[in-house]
Amino acid sequence: LPDVDPSWTPDLKAAKFNVVSTNNDTAQVRLEVPGAYGPTVEFSLRKTARGWRIDDSDAVPSGY
Repeated sequence: LPDVDPSWTPDLKAAKFNVVSTNNDTAQVRLEVPGAYGPTVEFSLRKTARGWRIDDSDAVPSGY
């Protein structure tokens, strides 16, 4: 997007995404981002008819 600062992309490209656990249609995942965006964030995914979607996260509002 033209109005988004592209400086975050190298940090995000270096991020590590790990599945911590799964249980039928839910999963707990961990996202570790190095550099300026460096927090580790854990959140839940829910399997839907359209694929896996974020169910709950401190980084992303619920339902997105």
